[in-house]
Amino acid sequence: VGGFVQRYPLPNGAPGTAPNVVGFLPGSDPALRGEYVVYSAHMDRVGVGTPGVAGGDSIFNGADDDASGTAAVMEVAEAMASLIASLGFVTVSLRRSIIFRVLDLVNKLESGCSGHLGHFFFGTS
Repeated sequence: VGGFVQRYPLPNGAPGTAPNVVGFLPGSDPALRGEYVVYSAHMDRVGVGTPGVAGGDSIFNGADDDASGTAAVMEVAEAMASLIASLGFVTVSLRRSIIFRVLDLVNKLESGCSGHLGHFFFGTS
């Protein structure tokens, strides 16, 4: 049970950082807790581009991809947290560990994915 915001450098030497948001529920089975079920989405969008490419206008809307995926990951995490809060962690008994992650800058060089995988936090690097 935990989580954090991982900030990583922007790609191509640009100034600043971007966030990945990660939550974690540990598995209860000693033989399986080292295996992970990952619920993942990305929260960035491409933005503005050439008119006609985005269905007629120049805005690349992210509601059908970015927003819905992020909302789904958050809903699953909230549902599991509520279940654990009402029944107790031992009763729910998640055999495998669960990672909830919402990544940034996936549409731009997949740097959010690289940022997360390059700095993984469960005993690997």
